[in-house]
Amino acid sequence: PSTPSLGLAVVRPLGYYKASQFYSPKYETEEQKQNANPDLRTTIYWNPSIILKQNKVSPLSFYTADNPGTYNIIVEGVTNTGEPIHYQTKLTVK
Repeated sequence: PSTPSLGLAVVRPLGYYKASQFYSPKYETEEQKQNANPDLRTTIYWNPSIILKQNKVSPLSFYTADNPGTYNIIVEGVTNTGEPIHYQTKLTVK
């Protein structure tokens, strides 16, 4: 390997990466909703493909875990012009 010059860093890109699907449960029947196995996920919802419209409500729905508590909701992204977006709030589940 060659020695990098002062002020330069060597970067070795990982190459193509296909993101895997994030598991999000679907409770379609009452039996599935009343399952004896507790849902103890720590990351509740993650979706890299949400498109939000400026000044429009964009509803999202997801099931929380079975633990009551306060969840941190973080929305991050990039606008069409390359500006970063960051929004953070909390959701309390009793």
